[in-house]
Amino acid sequence: MPTHPWTFRPRFRRNAFGWRSQPAMQRIKEAVAEIKDVATHDPALAAEGAVLLIEKLSPALERVDSSSGAIGGTVNRAIAELTAIIGAARAETSKRPKFAVQAGLAALRWQVEGHGYKAVANDGRLAFAITIRAAEAAGEVEAVRAQVREWVENPPRGRTGWCGCLRSVRGDVAIERIYSG
Repeated sequence: MPTHPWTFRPRFRRNAFGWRSQPAMQRIKEAVAEIKDVATHDPALAAEGAVLLIEKLSPALERVDSSSGAIGGTVNRAIAELTAIIGAARAETSKRPKFAVQAGLAALRWQVEGHGYKAVANDGRLAFAITIRAAEAAGEVEAVRAQVREWVENPPRGRTGWCGCLRSVRGDVAIERIYSG
């Protein structure tokens, strides 16, 4: 299956913006606009683009100066718009379980990396449960569990307190320790 030639993809490489927030904010707005444009004729493809952008945001913005709060506002608005696009394509997930797995893993990774201001323990449990259900439909349960275990055993530097989430994945959807602190 050929992938869509997203214009934003090469622009969101690791540390692409250095410390400058203005170019990063402009690129985020452009990427969201591109995804919204695709959503008008292919919601499922737009949802895949939304997941791709969410996956690329954190590494690309890693060193951006966020002292003014402007980049945080831009990212929060973008995430809100992207989640709406993903939600609109939800009907497609039963037909495309691999996409649902990809979206679920992106949400879990976002939480493990410590992003988001209001994430709570139930967000992690819910994201994990939904991802496992999608993985069952796609036949990828063990691969998903292995990926989650990798994140838990090797968390990003400095993220062990807030995102010590998904500490031990046992059984179907049991997660022993979520968000200590």
